Amino acid sequence: MAIFLDATFIEETEAVVKKYRKGEIIIEEGSKTFFFFYLLKGEVSVYNIASEGKIFLHHKVSENNFFGEPAGILDIPFPGYINVTSDEAKILRINRENLITYLKNNPEWSFEFLQSVAEKSWRKSELLKSI
Repeated sequence: MAIFLDATFIEETEAVVKKYRKGEIIIEEGSKTFFFFYLLKGEVSVYNIASEGKIFLHHKVSENNFFGEPAGILDIPFPGYINVTSDEAKILRINRENLITYLKNNPEWSFEFLQSVAEKSWRKSELLKSI
């Protein structure tokens, strides 16, 4: 579910744009981040690497979507890897505390964010059924 961010959101959360190139790892499994991530341009993959080296692709993230929300919300280490699969990616990095404050102050937007997280959870459940 795409979420469109406006200039007010970017200003109030003090979000910063960072550019990445194909193959760059944005988050490594087990790392802890103080940011939420939002894909402005490009494509990234969320995956795990099994002990035998096999890659398990959770999903690909398309433009205008958040990614890595569970670890950010729960303030826990990230359970997988995220890397850039397009030639380049432009990503908003949003400080965790700034986004939480924004969510508390904007309940209508918070519900849209919650729907996005719930949809991803539902899709992951459907994916697990097919394994």
